[in-house]
Amino acid sequence: MNRSRDFIIGPAILLVLMLVYWLTMPKVITFEDAGIFLQVCEFRGIAHPPGYPLFTILCIPWFWLPADPVILGNMLSAIFGALTCVLVYFILRRLNAGLFSAAMASMLFGLSRDFWSQAIIVEV
Repeated sequence: MNRSRDFIIGPAILLVLMLVYWLTMPKVITFEDAGIFLQVCEFRGIAHPPGYPLFTILCIPWFWLPADPVILGNMLSAIFGALTCVLVYFILRRLNAGLFSAAMASMLFGLSRDFWSQAIIVEV
């Protein structure tokens, strides 16, 4: 495994996916639980069971940033989604997948319809 290339390709996957997610992210509150999660983060509350403690712990300080809360919530979800795809890349590389095939698999996973649709909205 060529680690020097992996630490170039991993951040490249992150940047490309973050750009795509940013360009396609809704700038308004969407359906499902988006409104509830935005209120949890904005008002330091607790979400419905199971409460999503990791998300709540991370979103509360994230919402201290001076920006629109809807954008902040969607962006936090996009960051988690893109980081998940980078993790998929490194797992595939650890399993001895080729450089190109691991990168393509993680990018296709991140751009798949179902994953993408959840990565661009504040949804846990």
